[in-house]
Amino acid sequence: MSEKMAVSEGLLAQYEIFDNLPDKIRQAILERAAIAPYAPGEVIVPAGQPFTFFGILLEGEAHAYLPEREGEEPVRVEVMQPGSTIGEMSLLTGSSSPVDLIAAVPCRMLLIPVELFRRWVQVDPAALQYFSQSIARRSALIEQGQQALKQAQAEADADPYGLNLTPEEPHKILVINLRTGSLKYRFFDTEDEHKHVEGQVEWIGEPRALQTHKTAAGEYRFELGECDHRQALQAALDRLVDPQIGVLNSLDEITAVGHRVVHGGDKYADPVIINDQVLDDIRRFAPLAPLHNPMHALGIEWMREILPDTDTPQVAVFDTAFHQTMPRYAYRYALPEKLYTEDGIRRYGFHGPSHQYVGLMAATYLKKRFSRLKIITCHLGEGASVCAIDHGRSIDTSMGLTPLEGLVMVTRSGDLDPSIVTYLMRKGMTADEIDHLLYRESGMKGLSGLSGDTREIPDAANAGDPKAMLAAEVFTYRIRKYIGAYYAALG
Repeated sequence: MSEKMAVSEGLLAQYEIFDNLPDKIRQAILERAAIAPYAPGEVIVPAGQPFTFFGILLEGEAHAYLPEREGEEPVRVEVMQPGSTIGEMSLLTGSSSPVDLIAAVPCRMLLIPVELFRRWVQVDPAALQYFSQSIARRSALIEQGQQALKQAQAEADADPYGLNLTPEEPHKILVINLRTGSLKYRFFDTEDEHKHVEGQVEWIGEPRALQTHKTAAGEYRFELGECDHRQALQAALDRLVDPQIGVLNSLDEITAVGHRVVHGGDKYADPVIINDQVLDDIRRFAPLAPLHNPMHALGIEWMREILPDTDTPQVAVFDTAFHQTMPRYAYRYALPEKLYTEDGIRRYGFHGPSHQYVGLMAATYLKKRFSRLKIITCHLGEGASVCAIDHGRSIDTSMGLTPLEGLVMVTRSGDLDPSIVTYLMRKGMTADEIDHLLYRESGMKGLSGLSGDTREIPDAANAGDPKAMLAAEVFTYRIRKYIGAYYAALG
């Protein structure tokens, strides 16, 4: 909206473009031109709309963007400073604005009517030459921006988030997820995907401990007997350098080791190279993830012993990190303030790397920017959780202070009335006994009366076992309920 502010001779004298202005045109500009203010973020002229004025930026800064397409980040083609002319391309070619012109900061602009601008260029050859050069320069900027957009789109179609592990420098990366009853491991050779390995050791501590080791050549199974966690880890490493099925000549070839760590509290919002302080913190958070953090700490210590003479970095990737963007109203419990400030009792969330990865993969598949999407992701395994992701940020997730809250899981209860805990304590159960009950004897295992084997319960349900069928129904109902709630939360 234009201000009623006089356009003076002194104002025109500040800009070289007016030096050869004919007297009649000068007088008409002084009488008919206006000065318009624009607030930050205000669209001065949208792409596709004809200019209704010729403008000169007097104060502030404006940005020109190529028309935004769904799922793409806007591409800026020009930053306009005081003295920049605006609208000549549209007015002289008869075309609509090829860009969105937006005020970046508070701006003031001199607006000259279209009819007056056209009279001016007809009688002022110097001005016409100036505007012709400006059009050529801006046409080149727009062309460069369009080429950059095409290149960005091609890269986005290929692998926008680097999920295919193609870094500039080659790496051989070992990833470890050591848990109470199992070990999962992956090996990545970024130069040769045929050397990728995926494996796990199940039923650690039981006579039936079994290692599954998958390579490009096939899948191998090894009965390990009653092994402990250290022996399970050693078995995984032994397969990597096995003369028959291995992909390494020596463990010294490993360039980095990644450790999945369940609980990092609110201290860690990103992956971090592990040092003594980080290891101490992982142990400190163990009471909040008793099935996980103690094992993670042992795995880190053992890998330090196994690779003692190398500079191989070990990196902790925390389940809780991705959820550090949750707003306070989502992560605070309705408990007295001191329990939060003194004891850190709040919702942290887990499975963060999984939720982030699934969200990025969904964005890649949809060919849309992760930062533009609202996504609900589900991590469904022995542990299970749901996450609401708004424009690339976790805004809520089903797990809380510990990995016990939320969905019904294989052996974990999920959401409960807290009074159940105090009721059981009054019946004589200790805190450790209740922990064991809720973490290891509840969930689908408790409902079905079967084991905690994730394959047994679905098989029994499909065979018509009523308790297993109930367990499956409770499990799926809780998932649907959370998805519905997060649909509402995402708006």
